[in-house]
Amino acid sequence: SVSNATGYHLYLNNVYQASVTGTSYSFTGLSEYTQYTIGVSAYNANGESYISSTTTRTLDETPPSVSITSISKTNNSISMSFSGYDAHSGVSGFYVYLNDSYRTTVYGTSGTYTYTGLQQGKLYKVSVKAFDNSGNVSAEDYRNIQTSVNFEWDTPKTSGGSFNITATEWNRFLDAINSARAGKGLTAYNFTYASKGGDFYAYMFNQAVQAISAMNPPISPPSTRSSGDEIYASYFNRLRDSLNSI
Repeated sequence: SVSNATGYHLYLNNVYQASVTGTSYSFTGLSEYTQYTIGVSAYNANGESYISSTTTRTLDETPPSVSITSISKTNNSISMSFSGYDAHSGVSGFYVYLNDSYRTTVYGTSGTYTYTGLQQGKLYKVSVKAFDNSGNVSAEDYRNIQTSVNFEWDTPKTSGGSFNITATEWNRFLDAINSARAGKGLTAYNFTYASKGGDFYAYMFNQAVQAISAMNPPISPPSTRSSGDEIYASYFNRLRDSLNSI
């Protein structure tokens, strides 16, 4: 307040807006995150004072946007690239999450992050949120990504020659299938596991074919076999390749 003042004139960018007798006023209908010069003068019957002014900016209250721009994966890692956009105060950085748990903060208007130490063939939710220079946080962008399966036989299965497959490596292959199924949100397949020194039946081979087929692999598995059929090295290799393509 000013002594002997009857009231006050208010100005926005040096343009008269209103007159009040109190000592507060709200300028409304302004644009977000925009700089304005606001001013006030006192008046009475003898005239008006000089205009006292200051420059200020309205707040940025709109969250930024974020998008995941690329994803790559290995058996034990997922790499994610992302970028953000904010029309007002600008993107400051990103919050990175794994399965909805905070992992780290990356600063900048774009970035990359690699999740390491992951399990082979497991499904993970990777997500990111952007924050701007005013502290607003975006909604998340996310992907559900399954790490790769990279199975290899203990010994090569070479077409045109004799080969051996042990109960141990076959059972390890079945476990790799179920790991991949879990990553796809499927229940474990009820396999008949091989026993050392025991017979290997066509239906045991077919179980692997059916369990992999249910995951719609990019490389299709071999066809099922009938009792008495021969099972070639190429069939086992096709099974492996089909699983690894998921």
